[in-house]
Amino acid sequence: MRVDATIVDFTLVMKKKKKRRRDPGQQGMALVIALSLLLVFSVMGMMLMYTITSTVKGSGYLRQATERFYGAEGGVLSVAAYMTYYKRTDAPRDITDTAKFKATILYLGQTVRYPVGYSTQWTGADVRINSKAPPPPDDKAEVETVVFIPTAPVGYGNE
Repeated sequence: MRVDATIVDFTLVMKKKKKRRRDPGQQGMALVIALSLLLVFSVMGMMLMYTITSTVKGSGYLRQATERFYGAEGGVLSVAAYMTYYKRTDAPRDITDTAKFKATILYLGQTVRYPVGYSTQWTGADVRINSKAPPPPDDKAEVETVVFIPTAPVGYGNE
């Protein structure tokens, strides 16, 4: 089998480009467009930075407010737990006054009830506990509740 190869002479034909005429009113238009786009993107970038900064600040304020609220709520719970555990209607200062809260106790009166989780009646006291988290300059958190503190079961000669 025989293959014949032929060489073909290729010549490149170069077309002469026509020189494009520029309109004298459009000189420097690309620079104006580029600077305008740079200005638009710079403004958008600054707006984005402002939005992110304000979001971060807002989340920090929310975290602080939540921490203060939980501190005040913890004050009510810790004072009520102390009083229930020791069957007392008062609490020492190291329980009511901490770095996270300051609690005040108001004795409302003696009563007889079925406490939650008990099948017998108990004598006890209704106590109002008010707990405040230490406020920063502009805001504070406060939780107040009335709780029944059981002191002795009824029916054992202690009424």
